[in-house]
Amino acid sequence: MEQILKFHKLFSYELQCVCYNWTVHSRVGQTFCKQAPFMKISVEYFQKKEQASKLLRELLKSDPKFNQIVEDISQQEEVNHEPLEQLLNRPVKRISEYNLLLQKMNESMFDWQPDSKHVHLASKMMEEIASFFNFCIHRTAWLIENQKELERKQQEEDEEQMKIINDTKLVLKMDEKQKQLYLMNAIEGRFLFLLFTPTNTYLFDAMNSDARRRFITKLEGYVRKQVETNDKKVEG
Repeated sequence: MEQILKFHKLFSYELQCVCYNWTVHSRVGQTFCKQAPFMKISVEYFQKKEQASKLLRELLKSDPKFNQIVEDISQQEEVNHEPLEQLLNRPVKRISEYNLLLQKMNESMFDWQPDSKHVHLASKMMEEIASFFNFCIHRTAWLIENQKELERKQQEEDEEQMKIINDTKLVLKMDEKQKQLYLMNAIEGRFLFLLFTPTNTYLFDAMNSDARRRFITKLEGYVRKQVETNDKKVEG
C-alpha cells in the first residue's frame, strides 16, 4: 500500500506538470504509457488482498470482539462510512478512474492529433488492468457467496443429522421405557409362549433374551431325546 501511495503521488505530480506547462508538444497519453508498467504493483496488491480478505472473513466469523471493532470503524466519518472490504479496494480504485479518463480522452481526440496514438494505447492498457480488477472483485464476491451457500448446506445437513440422532435416542428411550414397564407387569402385555410335550411343559418369555436362550436350549435337548428314542425303537 505504501508503494502504491508513492507511485500515485509521483504520477499525479507528472500529470500536473504536463497540464500546468501545456504546449502543442505536450503528451498526456505518453505519460500514462511511460508509467503503466509500474501499475503492476496494484495488481500485486490486489492478489495479496484476496488472501487478506479471506483471513479477515475467518476472523470476523470466529472472533466477535474483532467483528465489533471492524463494525465500529466502518461507521466513522474518517473512512466515509465504508465497510472494510470496500475500504481495501481504495488503493486500486484510482485505476478505474484512470481508465474512464483515458476513454473520454480517446473518444474526444482526432487521429491527426499528436497524442492520439499514445492516448489510444494507454486507454487499452488501463482497460486491461481495470478488467482484471473487476474480474477479481466479482470472483471474490462469488467466492464469498459460494462459501455462504456451502455453510448453509452444511448447517442443514448438521441439523438433519442431529434430528436423526435425536429421533434415534427417542426411539431407544421409548423402547427402554417399554421394557421397564414390561418387566414391572407380571402378566398383562407380555408375549408368553407355551410348549407342551408328553413329559414337560415349557414357558417362553419372548421379551427376555436369557429366557429365549434357555428355551431354545431346552427345545434342542428335547428334540435330540426324541430322535434318540425313535432311533432305538427302530433298532429294537
